[in-house]
Amino acid sequence: MCQKNDFSHRQCVICNKQLIGRSDKRFCDIKCKNYYHSEVRKSVKTIASETMKVLAKNIIILEGIMGEEKNSCLIDKLALERLGFRVNYVTDVGEKYGVTSYGVFSFNYRFVKNKKIEITVDRKRSPISPFIFKRWSREITEISV
Repeated sequence: MCQKNDFSHRQCVICNKQLIGRSDKRFCDIKCKNYYHSEVRKSVKTIASETMKVLAKNIIILEGIMGEEKNSCLIDKLALERLGFRVNYVTDVGEKYGVTSYGVFSFNYRFVKNKKIEITVDRKRSPISPFIFKRWSREITEISV
């Protein structure tokens, strides 16, 4: 037996009006569709800019600790977090000889015994400029649109 599909329960995602037409229709008109997609773009842009702000703050903290001369140092994890460093925001993760290291652009860190963090810096990499952050946030927004 063939049963007729009942699509009368479908509603617009934005205004909850009853939808008439295609079975995969989500919006009642172009205004609701445009509103929905503009809100999605705003939220993605906000997330990207907040992430870049945290990464920038992490770099500033690491540059302050390392200075111009040091290539590596050992610091307590709690002391680093008190400075505002967020260990879960990284740009890359790598594993070598069974040890996981985390990277924030040219800085790398790994967790060692007694809740300490060993920080190293790759001086060969060029420093990050604020203009690159702006470009990345713009590219992230363009990709997600």
